[in-house]
Amino acid sequence: MNPTMASITGRSRADELRAAFDATFAAPASPEVQQAVLVLLRAGESLLAVRREAMSGFARPSSFVRTPGRSPAFSGIYDLRGDLYPVWSLSALLDRGAAVPAAPAWLVLTRCGDGTACAFGCEALDGLVIVAEQSISLQPGADGRGALGRTAVQVGPRFVPLVDIPLLQEEVRRNLDSLRQITSPSSLP
Repeated sequence: MNPTMASITGRSRADELRAAFDATFAAPASPEVQQAVLVLLRAGESLLAVRREAMSGFARPSSFVRTPGRSPAFSGIYDLRGDLYPVWSLSALLDRGAAVPAAPAWLVLTRCGDGTACAFGCEALDGLVIVAEQSISLQPGADGRGALGRTAVQVGPRFVPLVDIPLLQEEVRRNLDSLRQITSPSSLP
């Protein structure tokens, strides 16, 4: 639309784009195409995706306290209105090769199946994408082990690994249980 037409119709290109964007939410979803909402984030230098429904939210860690721990992936504690979240570094848990920062730039907030709070620190949030569920597929050469490396989604020209948050939570819980066994008074000679 040329500038003269925009002034005649009273709609600018930005208004048209905004209306088209809003219309995508108003249109009924096709029942045969299921969609996945993914949050794109960076752990170390890696671009990763997380299913939105696996998160309870995300936050800037303004009330983050770095605390020592027996695991190098443990970063500290985040206080969200009195609810304490143990914070784990995604780059350390997923072995993304980056040093664990003093404090994460963003936190992916989650709840375990039993309601326990848990947060995963990352270096950046890169955006939100909505993809067809069918576009999430097994990665070539995936070994099927761990919270990363089984599935990926195509975002633009690249495939982005999808982090399995429930599996990552389970790995954290197993690590905690093994640390408790090692340090419990009954395990001492």
